[in-house]
Amino acid sequence: MTMFVIEVSLPGTRATSRIRQAIRAVGSHFAAQANWRRQGRAVIGTMSVDVPDDRAALMIVPPAMRADARIHATQALAA
Repeated sequence: MTMFVIEVSLPGTRATSRIRQAIRAVGSHFAAQANWRRQGRAVIGTMSVDVPDDRAALMIVPPAMRADARIHATQALAA
């Protein structure tokens, strides 16, 4: 499998309510387990996952947040 980093960036004014809504609606693993931080006026959540492809990584993100999600494939550094 491949490691992917999922990143969701939400404007600060919407972020808190969307995160709470996602957890209440579906018990979102992403919303509850991602590392959330502020960057300027945005709130950014990141999570590393080991899944077969980028589509599987995107399915971890709640539907309401998918439009704001970016998926990055990672590779191990060669020694």
